[in-house]
Amino acid sequence: MFENPFKSIYPIIDTTETIKPKGKISKIVGLTIESLGPPVKLGEICTVKSSKSDNQILAEVVGFRENTVILMPLGDTDEIGPGFGISQADGRGALARQEDLH
Repeated sequence: MFENPFKSIYPIIDTTETIKPKGKISKIVGLTIESLGPPVKLGEICTVKSSKSDNQILAEVVGFRENTVILMPLGDTDEIGPGFGISQADGRGALARQEDLH
């Protein structure tokens, strides 16, 4: 039987952190944050972070309007504003392996 020569690297692929797409806050309206990106799904948790400090909060994706992502912050919003970065909170993007494509 044929032995898959790449089987030994699958654990490395599964734990490798990839570059995550990022978005940016375009505006804050009431209790919601509107951002341009990242590409996310409804209910996904994102991290909102300033590029100038370590301040960050989590926010849940609650909707979409045209190309805008609408998020509900899960923490204090006093120190966030337009231009802050947004990324998926899990820390890893997705890598497909050949074994998963069958």
